[in-house]
Amino acid sequence: MQMLNIMRNNLGDVRQYLDAIKTIIEEHTGGEC
Repeated sequence: MQMLNIMRNNLGDVRQYLDAIKTIIEEHTGGEC
């Protein structure tokens, strides 16, 4: 059960990390893909 909580926390961290990268890329490209 504890392993599941750790994985869930890691998923949250990865999601925040991806959101941060996405915002940085959008700032550099002006929002155009």
